[in-house]
Amino acid sequence: MARTTATNNWVETTNLATGEVTAEAGKWNYTTKQFTPGISADANGVRVTTSRANVQMILAQVLGQGPRNMRATATAIMDYAQGIGCLPVTLDDNAAFDSAGNVNNIDVTCRMTPDP
Repeated sequence: MARTTATNNWVETTNLATGEVTAEAGKWNYTTKQFTPGISADANGVRVTTSRANVQMILAQVLGQGPRNMRATATAIMDYAQGIGCLPVTLDDNAAFDSAGNVNNIDVTCRMTPDP
C-alpha cells in the first residue's frame, strides 16, 4: 500500500514509477529516533524512499548545472498512541462542512506526539 500511494506523487509532471519507490516495514525506536527495517511482531512503521535519476533543474541550468539524481525518504509510525493509553483519532474533512456545503464554524486541532 505504501508503494502504491507513493507512486501517485508527481515528479516532473509524471507519476513516480514502481521501480522508483521502495517500502520497508520495520521498528521505530522513540528513544534513539532510529528506524530498523525488518518484519517482526513488534514492527510499528514503514519507511518509503522515492528516487528519480536525471531530474532537470531548470534554475540550476542558468548556473551551468546539469540534471541531478533526486531522493526523498519518509517514515510513518503507528503505535505511540497505544503506549500512552490514547485512542486513535481520524479527522474527516467533511465534518468541516454542513449539508449545504457551507463551512462550519469549528476549530480542529490535531497534535502529533511525541515528535511534532
